[in-house]
Amino acid sequence: RSSDLSNEGGHFVDNDAFSIGFVDSLLHSPSGGGDIAEDLLGAIDRSARWSGPDDWTSMIKFMLLLTDAPAHGCCANVPNVDNYSVRHPCGLTPESVADSLIKNDIDLFICSYNPAATSHTEKELAMKYLSHKDNPEQREITTIP
Repeated sequence: RSSDLSNEGGHFVDNDAFSIGFVDSLLHSPSGGGDIAEDLLGAIDRSARWSGPDDWTSMIKFMLLLTDAPAHGCCANVPNVDNYSVRHPCGLTPESVADSLIKNDIDLFICSYNPAATSHTEKELAMKYLSHKDNPEQREITTIP
């Protein structure tokens, strides 16, 4: 149970057993929100903005997103996929999320289990990240097939 797992309030761990136990607890009883789209933008933005004393302190910073669905607000032309197809419920956009990643010097890896559903979200995020004004090195989001 995830309630039995504790990392003393930190977001990052170096304990393999803790990490595996936490992921196992999440996979034990997954649930959905009534539509196909997921809050990918919210998850990326929230994680990029963690500001605890031990958050994002490494010289190498990256996020790995595992998904099989498009992001809320990125499905305007696909019927019955997203309850928030035109706009993310909190106003997040691929551009604002790319901004959070770039400002915090975080690389993003996206691993999709359903590329047909996620390709538009991946392309939008990748384009905004690559063309961001504060990305002169032209770092890219990496898509893992």
